[in-house]
Amino acid sequence: MHKYGEQLLRQTLCLIALCLSGLSLAAADPVYRIGVLANRGPDAAVAEWSAHVDYLNRKLDPLKFELVPLSFHDLSAAAQQRRVQFVITNPGHYIEIAFSGSVNRIATRQMLGPAGPLASFGGVVIARAARADLNTYADLRGKSLLIPDRSSLGGWQVHVGEAMEEGIDLRTGTTSIKEVGTHDDVVFGILAGQADAGLVRTGLLESMAAEGRILLDDFRVVNLRRELDFPYRLSTRLYPEWPIARVEGTPEEVTRKLLIALLGMAPGDPAARAAGLNGWTVPLNYQPVNDLFYRTRQGPYEHLPITGRDVVERYGLHLAVAIGLIMLIIGLALATSITANRALRRARDGLAEREEQFRSLVTNIPGVVYRCAPDQDWTIYYVSEHIRDLSGYPASDFIERRRSYASIIHPDDMARVDQEVNAQVAAGLPFVLEYRIVDAGGGIRWILEHGRAHYGPDRAAQWLDGVFLDISTIKQAEVKLRQASAVFQHTAEGIIVTDVQRHILTVNPAFVGITGYKEAELIGHSPAVLRSGRHDAAFFAAMWREIEQRGSWQGEIWNRRKNGEVYPSWQTISALRDANDQVVGYISLYSDITSLKQSEERLQWLAYHDPLTGLANRVLFEERLRHAIRQALRHKEQLAVLYFDLDSFKTINDNLGHQVGDELLEALAQRLESRLRKSDTLSRRGGDEFTVLLENLNGTEEAVAMANEILRQMVKPFALPSGHQVNTSCSLGISLFPDDSENIEELIRCADIAMYRAKQDGGNCYRLFSPERN
Repeated sequence: MHKYGEQLLRQTLCLIALCLSGLSLAAADPVYRIGVLANRGPDAAVAEWSAHVDYLNRKLDPLKFELVPLSFHDLSAAAQQRRVQFVITNPGHYIEIAFSGSVNRIATRQMLGPAGPLASFGGVVIARAARADLNTYADLRGKSLLIPDRSSLGGWQVHVGEAMEEGIDLRTGTTSIKEVGTHDDVVFGILAGQADAGLVRTGLLESMAAEGRILLDDFRVVNLRRELDFPYRLSTRLYPEWPIARVEGTPEEVTRKLLIALLGMAPGDPAARAAGLNGWTVPLNYQPVNDLFYRTRQGPYEHLPITGRDVVERYGLHLAVAIGLIMLIIGLALATSITANRALRRARDGLAEREEQFRSLVTNIPGVVYRCAPDQDWTIYYVSEHIRDLSGYPASDFIERRRSYASIIHPDDMARVDQEVNAQVAAGLPFVLEYRIVDAGGGIRWILEHGRAHYGPDRAAQWLDGVFLDISTIKQAEVKLRQASAVFQHTAEGIIVTDVQRHILTVNPAFVGITGYKEAELIGHSPAVLRSGRHDAAFFAAMWREIEQRGSWQGEIWNRRKNGEVYPSWQTISALRDANDQVVGYISLYSDITSLKQSEERLQWLAYHDPLTGLANRVLFEERLRHAIRQALRHKEQLAVLYFDLDSFKTINDNLGHQVGDELLEALAQRLESRLRKSDTLSRRGGDEFTVLLENLNGTEEAVAMANEILRQMVKPFALPSGHQVNTSCSLGISLFPDDSENIEELIRCADIAMYRAKQDGGNCYRLFSPERN
């Protein structure tokens, strides 16, 4: 308790400092706060992430960044109230915050794995090594669990989804669930015998064993599974690693610079080492986490009510079977009712034996048999004892005239019932009608009544015979089916249902809108008509193998619309089973994720290109230079780096404005690109600084010739879209590989030094790097 008290005090002090610092924003340069989930306490979070803040402050100076370690709930509040500008948290927590529209992911961390970078993780179920009785999630029924806390994705939430697919809800099917605070505490708690099993995230066991804190042989992994290229013990599916997200309202330019800095972080950088990272990559797709929460009613969907769609997905087949059985019972009851009516007519002599036969018959009918007067109150002559089950009142209340049957018919239905019965009796026909009654407890029951009148010699009705059946359950099922039908018709996701041979039975309007096919064009055909050709037979074989083994599959798949357009979609396919657990068909949900893919491609492009000129940026230039150096070493070739900036760019910006300056940079890029070889690379490093990579040179003369060509192109006037005509020049430095250096950074630095010497010599010229003069 003392440890958690200290953590709470530190988090409270962080929040107070965050609020007080906000009061002075108007008087100081903006400080961009990075809120990080301190799931192992503030001290551990500072040790893990403070180097990232130092890295950003160094790389993006004069921008200033600050680390704010917060608890799960405090971080949610800080993001929603915009008291932080960026958030680093686990995927489940990110989905909860993103559900309110407060944040949007910009990058995903890559952990440093034993064989390379890892951008995904999952959960592990552990028990003591001697627990041979624990092999699958189903074996956890009636057992006790240790978990870090219920907000942990790898330590709780992913396990709930996996267990539900094996028929157990860990939230209700276990004897106890104890939250101990950290994943480490779960491991040590299992060793101490505090529970039958524990839930932690992947990689923890291996990390603790490497530190000498545990022995792997002391543990048993429950539901052990293998994933290709994933090096750790695993019990669940894999999900994307922690994201960093931009809080709504944070400037786009700051976000872009931060993203570029993170994507450029090398694995060996102190910031990456402190956090155990291989670096950062473009944001992964977190839809599987959202789907997990929706399916298991966790996170933002915890209090979401059960919908008609859920009922159809989970119990649709059972409802259909139940309705069929009920209709069969009704049919049997009707047939029995007719038999009973005939028996009643034959028993008018009142013989005791026949009366006893009649009573025995109506007692066994799953309904209420009656005889009543054709008057306004439906005065009962006889009613079977099942009337108590139907109405809550004993048969004697009606037979002894203490209560009339008309008195329990729902007031809103009474006039209609009277009208329909009287009309059919007057026509000499049987009547069949549905209406409501109010039972003894005030509840509403739906009744199906079959009856007919007995007529005297004058053709006047003397009494009514019939049977009442309680159809309330059928009516409730009809309501649920109508709700399910409404969801099927109006959901934004495409839905397709097939039989067990994978022939299409039906599709919903959203599916028609996504694919362009009419329903009539698809019925009876295989979903293979949608295939784009991007996936091979092995892909589909693996997909159907998982459906057969696990009952469902979900993932990204490329399909083709009717007009031939190929598009990406997120697809979930589930098997439909009957009461005997036999597969009777399949249902698939489609979401068109074209816009999401386009956003990801745009982010990928921005990570390697300058958004103003479209040229390669610093990251892409250095990657190409690294590759060029490897090629040059292999083939003993020469290459050159040219580094230049404009001699009067600041004056142009100050006198004509930044828009004209941007137009000049764009025009310069277009002009110089047309003069380079396809194998050469022109990049903008920032501001008015540019670099050129010249590969496969036959000598220094080629580099000098290109430098002279750039100088000639620069002195030509630039006619800009704003109407200005601008004259400028540049100062250019040249470094050579391997003469000046074989190191990337050193080669660029040498060209930079030579450029400054050209500027000192008056500009509008080039200089070769010379160790003696530089």
